[in-house]
Order: sequence, then structure tokens, then C-alpha cells
Amino acid sequence: MALLLAGLGAGVGCRFIPIADYDRDDDGLIDVATLEQLYAIRYDLDGNGAVDDVSYLEIYLGAYFEAPGGMGCPSSGCVGYELVRSLDFDVATAYGGYEVRPEWTQGQGWAPIGNAVAPYTGDFLGNGHTIANLYINRPDAGSVGLFGGSAGGISELGLTDVLLIAHNAAGALAGWNNGSIRNCYSTGVIEAGQNVGGLAGSNHAAGVIADSYSGAQIAANSTTGGLVGYNEGGIIRDSYYTGTLFAQDAGGGIVGSTLDGVIERGRFSGALNCSGRTCGGITAINLGGRISDSDSVGEVSADEHAAGIAGINQGTVEGSHVTGPVIAQNGDAGGVVGSNYALVRGSYAAGPVSGNHRVGGLVGFNLRGAEVRNSYATGSVSGSVAVGGLVGWNQGKIDGGYAIGGVSGFDDLGGLVGRNSGIARGSYAIGDISGRHRVGGLIGYNSAKGSVTNSYATGRVGGSFEVGGLVGQNSGVLAAGYAAGAVSGERNVGGFAGRNTGYIMDSYWDTETSGLATGVAYGSAAGAAGKTGTELREPGGYEGIYAGWGWGGRRWDFGLTNRRPALMADLNGDGVATREEFGPQQ
Repeated sequence: MALLLAGLGAGVGCRFIPIADYDRDDDGLIDVATLEQLYAIRYDLDGNGAVDDVSYLEIYLGAYFEAPGGMGCPSSGCVGYELVRSLDFDVATAYGGYEVRPEWTQGQGWAPIGNAVAPYTGDFLGNGHTIANLYINRPDAGSVGLFGGSAGGISELGLTDVLLIAHNAAGALAGWNNGSIRNCYSTGVIEAGQNVGGLAGSNHAAGVIADSYSGAQIAANSTTGGLVGYNEGGIIRDSYYTGTLFAQDAGGGIVGSTLDGVIERGRFSGALNCSGRTCGGITAINLGGRISDSDSVGEVSADEHAAGIAGINQGTVEGSHVTGPVIAQNGDAGGVVGSNYALVRGSYAAGPVSGNHRVGGLVGFNLRGAEVRNSYATGSVSGSVAVGGLVGWNQGKIDGGYAIGGVSGFDDLGGLVGRNSGIARGSYAIGDISGRHRVGGLIGYNSAKGSVTNSYATGRVGGSFEVGGLVGQNSGVLAAGYAAGAVSGERNVGGFAGRNTGYIMDSYWDTETSGLATGVAYGSAAGAAGKTGTELREPGGYEGIYAGWGWGGRRWDFGLTNRRPALMADLNGDGVATREEFGPQQ
């Protein structure tokens, strides 16, 4: 180590004895034993033990006095620095002069090491040690953290009780990162404007953050993440956030906003509140990136675009799960994604979701060109308009999805989809639905552009008018499906559809379980036939009343005569679709 503490750990009475070898273990990392030596790193940004500008040599040697040529590094040279003990800015023994330096604990506090233009490029190894009470009060500055900018490797370091105030690009470890951060963590309080994270303010194409976490309390205006504020092309994996985050817009439990980046096995278990728009348990906005195998168990709330994984998704979300609650004051609230423009697959949500309009157990708003595939939701969903157990409003495609949670609200409510103007196929819903207008066991309102095939619903349905066991109001296409839930209402109430001005083909309702002899209350009933439970269970394949059900792909498992047809899907990704892996079907 650079300064050997005689009787290390003996207390204040110890004294420093200069040693002529500052890399005693010859690992190519120069020892850091005092805060002055930590500060001196800014004069050697490549970590080779030689100052970058000789005009700072005297300051550097003030921390590393009696330094020999080469700092005692091995013949191959040094490549960075390492902590040899934990340091605390509030404790005198952390300083070489055994006296707390007020310029680092008051006023503007610590001056970050490096910046985005001239970052630190060496390695920094914490060896499992901590740096406590880092204080930075620079409300007009950017690229702020212990390191202002890092393109090297920071590892095995904990920053505890941080107090950081900055303008933008702020993080406890690094304001700007284009290197690696591994096995690191932070706690404390961070306040800034935008691009703010518990570990790094921004993470770029060569940036990797792995096996790390933050429990810091964070407050910022926008693009704020529990770990990273803005992730552009970088990779974040096996990392998590446990703190409380407040943002006006674009707040994420792991990343505020990600552009073409990757988030793998992220976990959010804190609390996330956006007073404005767009909050996501993993990221607020995913632009062309990929989020996989990630979990959210904390609470997420926002004015709109609120979700357990991504508030707005324009990339891929796969294999991800949510069990925490999602709350939106207005629209586009989903258990996994608020507004989906691209792909959600192999994911599920189990927590309650509430909002006003476009509220779904999995996705709030699935836009044209977007797809939800082999995914499901089990939590309760509540809202006002366009509320669905899986998707609130679908303009894109749903292929192989199911919902089992209860749905409540006012207009356009469905066990699977509240309002559909896209494609839904190979899907089912078994939750109970209660509302007012256009209420359906599967779809609340299927517009003229909507197509629903190879699907069914078995939940109880109750409403005021335009109420149906499968669909409240249909203006599009319904084919190869059935409804078997109890249905009740005041006007235009049917065992299959409340109102139909579209097309129904090869579809049925259970006259016994629905309690209704009428399948379509208003409009054409062609294509919808009432059957008893026995009749629905009799065929053992694509025969009899189900002879026409194979045209949309053989998705059905007819099983034995003691149950109605069930659907098959490949949720585990083994290439074989089965009934058993597609949820709690009868």
C-alpha cells in the first residue's frame, strides 16, 4: 500500500510510515489508503502511475510522497488503483494528515475524477471496501459522481451515505460511463435534473454494469433510473434497485431511458413515482432495446404510461415478470408495458393494475404493428374506458395470451381486451367482468377492424347494456370461439354477444352456464349457436360442431368428453405447444 499504517486498525494513535513500493502485491494496481491518494487519481487518468500533466506532479507526490520511479509497479507497468481499506470522508483517520478536509465535506464538496471528455480509463478495484459520506454539491454541473467520467473498470466498491446534488449526468459512481461497473453498490441521496442514476448518470455503447445495485433515494426531473439515467447501447445485467425514486418524467427502476441498449435479469423492488408521464419498473422508455428475464415487485405510479417493466416499449420485452402494483392517474397503464409499439413475449404480470383509460393487466395500449405473444396476466384490473384483463386497447396483434384476473370499470371492458381494433387469436379469459356499457367476457368492443379467432371466455359478466358472454359489441369478425360464463345485465344482453353488426362464424355459447337462451341480443345471430355443456364437450377433435375450427391453425386440445375445448401454446419455448403449459384452463 502507498502508506503503511503502523499497527493497521489500531486507532487514531497510529502514524503513517512511507513505503517505497506503492504496489506491494505487484498486481499492477497502485494502492489507495487515504482520501488524498483517492483524490490524486485525477492526475493519472490512465492509471499507469505517472501524472498526465507534470504541472500537477507536486500535488500528486503530496499524496504519494517518496514515490519511486514506476511507483513500485511490476515490469509490465500499472493499469489502475485499488483500495486497501475502507474510507470515510467524515472520519479523520481516512486522511493522510489525520484531519478532515472541509473542502470535501462542505461547500461544493468533492470534485469528480475525470469527465466525459477526459474520462478515467484505468481500473479501480475496491476489494470489497467502502467509501462513506461522499459529498458533492454542484447544482450547475454535469458529469458528476465519484468519477465524473469513466471508460475504465470499476469493481467491488460500495459507496455508502452519498449526498450528491448536480444538474445532469449524475451518478454515485460515475456521471458518465463508457467502461465497466461490476459488483458495486450505492446508498444515500441523489438529487439532479436529468440523466440521473443511483450508480451512473449515463451509460454508453461500451458500458457494462453487472452484479451491482443501488438503494439510494433519488429525486430528479427526467430520465432518471435506479441504476442508470440514460443507457445508450450499453449493457446492464444481474443488477437491481431497492430504493425510492421520484421523477417528473421518464423514471425507471433500473434505467430512466434506454436507446438500443440491453437490460438482462434486472430487478426492481423499490418504490417509483412519476408526477408526470412515463414510469417503468425496469425502464421508462425502451427505444429499440431489449429487456429480458427481468422482474418488478415494487410499486410504480405515474400520471400516464405506467408499467411494471417499460412505460413505453419500442423494442423487445421478453421473459419478464411483474408482481408489484401499477397505478396511473390517467391512461396507458399495464402490468408489463404501458404503451407497446413493438414486441412483448413470454412475459406475465400478477399485480393489480389501475388507471383511467387504456388499462390492461399486461399492456395498456398495444398499438398498430405491435405484438403480444405467449404472455398472460393474473392480477385485477380497474379503470374507466378500454379496460382489459390482458390489454386495454389492442390495435396490433395478440397471439397466445390469457387473463384470469377480474376486470371492473365503465365502458369497453373485456376479460382479455377492453377495446379491439386489431387481431386477437389463440387466447382466453376466465376472470369476472363488471361494468356498464360494452362489457364482454373476452372483448368489450370489437370494432370493424377487429378480428378475434380461436378464443374463449368462461368468466361471469355483468353490466348495464351491450353485455355478452364473449363480446359486448361486435362490429368486426368473431370466429371459432365460445363463451361459457354467466351473463347478466339490463339491455341488449346475450350469452354470446350483446350487440352484433359484424360477422360471427362457427361460434357457440353455453345455454346452461350463461343462463340465457339468447345468444345475440341485438343484430344478426348468424354464426352463433347455443349449445348445452354436454354438446360442447362431445366432439373429440376437429369434427362435428368443431369441424371448421382448424382453419386458423390447430390450436385446440379437445381432450376428453368431461371438459370443453382448451387452447394450446408454447410458453416454455421448447417448440411444442401444449394445453398444460397454457395456464389454468378447465
